[in-house]
Amino acid sequence: MTADTGPVSGTAGSLADLHTRRREVAAQIAEIGFTATGTVLYVLNECGKPACACHRDPARRHGPYWRHTCKINNKTVGRRLTEAQAAVYTELIENGRALRALLAQLQQLSDQARDLLLTAAIQDQVPVAEEGQEAVANPRENQTEKRGR
Repeated sequence: MTADTGPVSGTAGSLADLHTRRREVAAQIAEIGFTATGTVLYVLNECGKPACACHRDPARRHGPYWRHTCKINNKTVGRRLTEAQAAVYTELIENGRALRALLAQLQQLSDQARDLLLTAAIQDQVPVAEEGQEAVANPRENQTEKRGR
């Protein structure tokens, strides 16, 4: 499954707009299936026999073979795949890329919201809370009230 991975607008907009866009991105994330990292390769190999024709003629190399490589504990690990397994890995890797792109959008939206909230705090404005949440102008005041001090 692929997702809309277009860039988030450079203008922050209102906090309500950012909440709406965040919900849209979260819904897209929820639709992504299982994921994987790495690369699927289609390779033709030379064997270890010096007299084999694969060393003289690239068209006579052994294979084709499907191969998945990825990093595990900072080491590149590879395994040979069947054609069906390669198709599954390809979809999982595409899902992983789509997920990372959507998470980057979500982070960008959060950065924009943070900037709006900080600007509102500087100007002593009460920020608009997300649906179902109470807005707090000064979070320290709210913590003090909860502690009974």
